[in-house]
Amino acid sequence: ILLTATPINNTILDLYYQLMLVAQNDRTYFSAAGIGDLRKYFLAARRSAATDQSETAALFNLLEEVVIRRTRAYVRKAYPQATINGEPINWPERELETVRYNLEETYQGIYDDVVEAIDELALAPYSLEGYKQVGIERDAMELGREQALVGIFKSRFLKRFESSVEAFRISVGRALAFFKTFGDLLDEGKLLDSSEFRHALRYLEPEAEDNEAAPTSQAEALDDHEAARAVLDELPELDPEEYDLARLREAVSHDVARLTEIWKRVEDITAERDAKLKRIKALLTEDLRGKKVVLF
Repeated sequence: ILLTATPINNTILDLYYQLMLVAQNDRTYFSAAGIGDLRKYFLAARRSAATDQSETAALFNLLEEVVIRRTRAYVRKAYPQATINGEPINWPERELETVRYNLEETYQGIYDDVVEAIDELALAPYSLEGYKQVGIERDAMELGREQALVGIFKSRFLKRFESSVEAFRISVGRALAFFKTFGDLLDEGKLLDSSEFRHALRYLEPEAEDNEAAPTSQAEALDDHEAARAVLDELPELDPEEYDLARLREAVSHDVARLTEIWKRVEDITAERDAKLKRIKALLTEDLRGKKVVLF
C-alpha cells in the first residue's frame, strides 16, 4: 500500500514507476482493465496533454483500479463509529510549536541580492499577453491572470530559497534551462510553455536522481524520443505580427542573465551552511532524541 498526499508531483511517469512496483515490472499486469501495456498507456496519456483531453482523464481506467481517496474529514463524517481492533478511532487535536532558524546564515552576504534578483525577473513566458504589439487587442482578464501568475512564480522561487539550498539550486537550474530553450525556440518561430518543456525534457534527459527511471531497452528509448518530438511538434506557431519580439527576447535574455548570476552565487554553498538543515539535525539529535518522528 502506497500512502501519499501528492501522488503526482512533477510528471505522471512518477506514478507509472510506483505502479510498476505493484505490477512487479509486468507491463501487462492491468490487461484485465483493458490496459495491454502499462508503459504505452502512460506515454499515450502524456501525448494527450497536447490535446483537449487531460492526463488525468486519459488515466481514468487505471485510476479506477488502484486509487482510493479518503480524507480525514470524509472518514470522520462517513464513519463516525469506526473502530480499529475494537477500539474507537481517536482523532487527536494538533499541537503546534514553531522552531526558528536564521536563513541569512545560509546565504551569507548574498541574501538581499538574491531576493532582489528574484523580484526583478520578468518571467515573460508566463505573461505573453503583455508582450503583444501596440495596436493588438489585449484580453484584460488574461493579462490580469498572467500578472498574478508571475507573482505566484516569484513566490515559489522564494519558498524554494527558504526550503533548502539544494531545492533552490534545482529550481534555478530548471528555470535557466527553460528560459534558454524558450529563447531558442522563439527564434524558430515557436512558443514553448513550461509544461511542454518539462514533458519533452523528461523524455530526452531523465534527471540524475531518476536514472532508475531511464528507458531499459532500445525500443523504450525510441518511444521516449518520439514522445518528446510529438510534444515539440505540437507547439503553436508564433504570429510575428502579434508579439513585440524584440521586447520579448530582451525580457528572456534579462532573466537568463539574472538567473545565471543567482546560480553562480549559490552554486558552491555546501550543506554545512544550510541553517535549516542544521536546525533539523539538532532537533533530531537533541530535543527529539529517542522519540518517534515523521519528517516531511
